[in-house]
Parts: sequence; C-alpha cells; structure tokens
Amino acid sequence: MDNINIIQKRLLESIELKKTILENYNIIEQINRIVLAFVHCFKNGNTVWFCGNGGSAADAQHLAAEFSGRYYYDRP
Repeated sequence: MDNINIIQKRLLESIELKKTILENYNIIEQINRIVLAFVHCFKNGNTVWFCGNGGSAADAQHLAAEFSGRYYYDRP
C-alpha cells in the first residue's frame, strides 16, 4: 500500500469515527455535560485540571494551553 492510500485510509477511519460519535446521542449528551461543567467551573473562578501519560500528557498540555491562553483572553 503506498503512502497516498495509507493517508486516505486513515482519513476515512477518522471520518467514520466522527460519524459514529455524531450518531450516538449518549456520547453527544456526555460531551454537553462536560462542556457545561467546564463553563460552570470557569464562571465560578474555579480550576480545571488536565492530565495524561505519554501522548495523552501532550494532549492534556495542549488543552490546558488553549484554555489558559486564547480562550481565557478572547472569550467571555
């Protein structure tokens, strides 16, 4: 399999995963609850902690940077 086919395969897998999530009301409902909890937390001056190990630690660091950087200053 050449690189183009591998890239296409990975993109299709990502699309299918997103479709699966989009069609699952329980997952969407859970995401909404998490968002509301974050909003409530931030509006009340509290803190949200992100953590992870390995690649998940990098994801956690990225999320923390988004909330403490651009989101903190550009959004109410």
